[in-house]
Amino acid sequence: VDLTGSADFAKTAAAQACAIEDVPALLDALLPCVMRGNAMKQLTRTEDGTVYLLLTNNSGVSRTVAEGESLLPDAAETVTVQTKNEQTLTMLEGDGTISRGEDGLYRVEIPAGGWFFGILR
Repeated sequence: VDLTGSADFAKTAAAQACAIEDVPALLDALLPCVMRGNAMKQLTRTEDGTVYLLLTNNSGVSRTVAEGESLLPDAAETVTVQTKNEQTLTMLEGDGTISRGEDGLYRVEIPAGGWFFGILR
């Protein structure tokens, strides 16, 4: 997988290209947490090092001109989040719910069309 944006950058980053099957392990190693589940995941690190996590469940959303938007309750998704370095995950906003199991994993339940916004500390 070559994620470079230009020929010049590609020349300097050629050693960092990888096979598609290597991407999940690289992301697990590089990101501040390990996430599993069917939701869009976005991490943002601020200048002071704070990390924010946005999870969006785009499943189960149907839109028509005639009926508007409808959400399928069966399309709720669960994302598991394993933090690193004893960090905690705290919900700031959204319509998801969060719990932490005895195994230390956070489970974020997100309804169809829903979202979760949290902070890693």
